[in-house]
Amino acid sequence: MIPQLLSFLPCLLSFPCSPALPFTPPSEDEKLWPALKNYLTQQRGISSNLVETLHRKGLGYIDQQRKVVFIKRDLNGEKSGALVWDTPKQDDRCSQNSENTQSRQSWFHINLGRETDDKIERVFLCDSPIDALTLAHMDMNAHKGLPPVKTMYLVVDDPDNLPLEFLKNISRIGLAFSKDDQGKETAKTVLKLLPQSKQLPPNNHSWNEDLLEILHIEQEKRRQQQRGLSR
Repeated sequence: MIPQLLSFLPCLLSFPCSPALPFTPPSEDEKLWPALKNYLTQQRGISSNLVETLHRKGLGYIDQQRKVVFIKRDLNGEKSGALVWDTPKQDDRCSQNSENTQSRQSWFHINLGRETDDKIERVFLCDSPIDALTLAHMDMNAHKGLPPVKTMYLVVDDPDNLPLEFLKNISRIGLAFSKDDQGKETAKTVLKLLPQSKQLPPNNHSWNEDLLEILHIEQEKRRQQQRGLSR
C-alpha cells in the first residue's frame, strides 16, 4: 500500500497536475466516404442533406481502421468522444471508443430548428446514431421542412450517463428506443429519471426499420400509379 501511495506523491507535490489531453477524433479515410454516404442514403433511407451535414461537421465518417465513427459532443457542441459502429449489424447500437475521450459528459446528438439560437424545446432519446438520423429525417418529412421548434435527437449509449440537469427542464421528451429487451429496459430506467418523458416505441424493431417500411410502401404506390398510367 505504501509504495502505491508514494507513487502519487510527485503529482500531489507538484500542484497542479498535468491537464488531461484534449480529445483527438480518429483519423478519417476520406476515400471511403462515398461508400458510407451511399449506404446511409440507399440502404437506410436517410436523406442526403442530413448525411452530408453529418459529414461536413465531422460527426460521421469511416476511419483509417475502416470502422464507422460517430463523434460525441458536449451540450455546447465541443467534440469530446466517439462511438464506433461495426456495420452491418442487425443491432445499430455502437460501442464506446474510450481512447483519448475527454469527458463522460458527451453524447452523439444533432439539433434541428428554424432559428440557430433558439432554445431547445423538444428532445428525442434513442439507441443509436442511425435512429437519431432516422428520427430527424422523419420529423422533417412530417413538418415538410425543419421542425417548428428547436429539437435535439440524442443517443443514450449509457442510461447512467445522461445530461439530467438539462433534460429536467425540457417538457417534451420522447423515449424512442428500440423494441427489444435492452430498449425496453433503457426506457424504463430513463422514465424513472425523467417522469415527464413519453415512451414512443417503433412499430418494428427500430425506427429505421419503420422508415424503410414507409419508403417501401411509398415506392409500391408509385409503381402502381405508373402501371395505371401506362395502360
